Amino acid sequence: DGVLFAADAQAGRLAENVAALGSLRANLDDHDGRPRELPLVFLYTKHDLPAELLLTRAALNQELNPHGRPDFACSALRGEGVLEALHAVITAVMRQLGPAREQTR
Repeated sequence: DGVLFAADAQAGRLAENVAALGSLRANLDDHDGRPRELPLVFLYTKHDLPAELLLTRAALNQELNPHGRPDFACSALRGEGVLEALHAVITAVMRQLGPAREQTR
């Protein structure tokens, strides 16, 4: 399992992004109430809009991604960033599975 968290980079959407991330983390808690450790990649959308409407990646990372997980700016209209982010989360999942598969041999 892995998570590709898509956050709207518009400044006016920050509160919703923070709330959605909090909800995600709460829903990922295991049955004992401990957080599950899953590969997590951030995708910051709407980078096809004018820059003055958007938070910078640094600002988004400060609020949403303080642990420095991989992050990507995305413009779905231009097809930028989406495949790179998907590749990053798949790679992270495969790296996490590697040691688990070795233990079962």
